[in-house]
Amino acid sequence: KKTSIKELISLVPAFYKKDFSELEAKGTFALDGKAKGTLNDTSTPSYHLALKVGDGYIHYPDLHSSINDLNIDLDITNPSGNEDDVVVNLKSLEAVIAENPIRAHLLTKTPISNPYIEANLIGKLDLNTVKDIMPLEEDESIEGRIDSDISIKGFLNDVEKEQYDKFMAKGNLILNSFKYQTPEIPLTTISKANLSFSPENIELNEFKMLSGNSDFNATGFLRNYIAYYMKNDPLRGELSLQSNTINANDWLTESEDLGQETPEEAYSVMEVPANIEFNLNSTIGKVIYENKTLENVQGMIKITDERLLFEDIKANTLEGSVILSGEYNAKNITKPYYSL
Repeated sequence: KKTSIKELISLVPAFYKKDFSELEAKGTFALDGKAKGTLNDTSTPSYHLALKVGDGYIHYPDLHSSINDLNIDLDITNPSGNEDDVVVNLKSLEAVIAENPIRAHLLTKTPISNPYIEANLIGKLDLNTVKDIMPLEEDESIEGRIDSDISIKGFLNDVEKEQYDKFMAKGNLILNSFKYQTPEIPLTTISKANLSFSPENIELNEFKMLSGNSDFNATGFLRNYIAYYMKNDPLRGELSLQSNTINANDWLTESEDLGQETPEEAYSVMEVPANIEFNLNSTIGKVIYENKTLENVQGMIKITDERLLFEDIKANTLEGSVILSGEYNAKNITKPYYSL
């Protein structure tokens, strides 16, 4: 069925939330689908879904720039009803956003027996132009630049067997000179963030951020990210964080400043993911929360097996020192426990 592209855009909250009636949108939008068979506990019908957008144009009359040349060609098919025969083929996604071209494609198949993925994302986006293509909230501002050139291609089994020469994953995602501010969030700047991709890891090579009166410098990695995405296998990673000052008061709302809990908050519990193994190693000169100050904070926090482990967390406070070790165990979410 062919219809107006504006109906498709209405599903995107960023566009729909403000001045949507004034939005000018042109182009074609066609959605076709069919299914045949029985859907029950043991059977899934065969199906085919096709979505196409052609020559899309999106523009707010009061703004300077537009989104041009929006083209989408997506097919999702399962000819047999067998879950392993599902093929998702985003043949192309192309757009020119305020004169910034972006191009992507994605193909996945055999998701059960041996997941295959083929994808790339190539583009440059000047965040200074966001305000020129869609209305921002009052006193909201965003600046910066994103450069992306990422490609992935191969079967999951080759990654699991560590046959990395048979699996291709390469490229970088770089964020430069990022600034963001709203009335609720202090001015946050990221001078540079650099992610690099390989079959083994996503590496955070550099991350430098200032937010309010706080500073953050970090490096780290995520391992097994492909198997995590495709089969929900464990995601492993490490992050090393250095900071001179972290002032939590910059992010507290007035109600949070009162330090009062509602009955729901007093009895809420925190879940810990079962398939994430992550180490956070921190060295922080000063942590400020309300009227409390911790200095020379160091230590390791681990996420593993639905537990948070605190290993030799050291800090100076009240003219003395504190050393904390222990765990928070959420394996039984109805009855979590902690020991310090």
